[in-house]
Amino acid sequence: MARAAYTETKGLKALRVLLTFAEGTETNLAALIRVGKAFAMAPVLAKLRNLTPSEIQTLKGNLRAFVRLLAGGVSTDHRGGGYLRVEIVPLKVGNDVSLLVDGEPLDVLLYQVATMLSAIGVERLRLCPATDCGRAFVKVGRREYCSPRCQRRVFLAGYDPFKAKPQRKDRYAKTTRTRRR
Repeated sequence: MARAAYTETKGLKALRVLLTFAEGTETNLAALIRVGKAFAMAPVLAKLRNLTPSEIQTLKGNLRAFVRLLAGGVSTDHRGGGYLRVEIVPLKVGNDVSLLVDGEPLDVLLYQVATMLSAIGVERLRLCPATDCGRAFVKVGRREYCSPRCQRRVFLAGYDPFKAKPQRKDRYAKTTRTRRR
């Protein structure tokens, strides 16, 4: 049975952008301007563009703590589970409805993560089981680790070459047969 080609939905891609921003070292705020069907309004965009590097790190830390809390981990550096303070203005574009979101940058990003997770499903949000990682990621297919690097590192940590089964000789190379005369 042939597998269908994997196509990433817009919601999954948007959530992946937010997770990459929260978990990575990248400080590119341009990717966060439009996520899914929620647009950030002009005052929020101005606040996002004018953030200092230390404020960006604080924003990323709060976003990371929120996502890890939703993924089932324990988070101590989230701001206490308060309410999100956002204003949502629906905007009709053709036959589609988009949302304009206004508020503090952290509240807007947390709202966007929550809406993406409600569309995709919270059960797909996971924490990497590698002991030295713990990143949040979206499970796609049979994937159990956040990256192939973590998967390889965990496998090699538990690998014992003396317990491994020897490979058959004829498995990877063709054997030549000699004719009898």
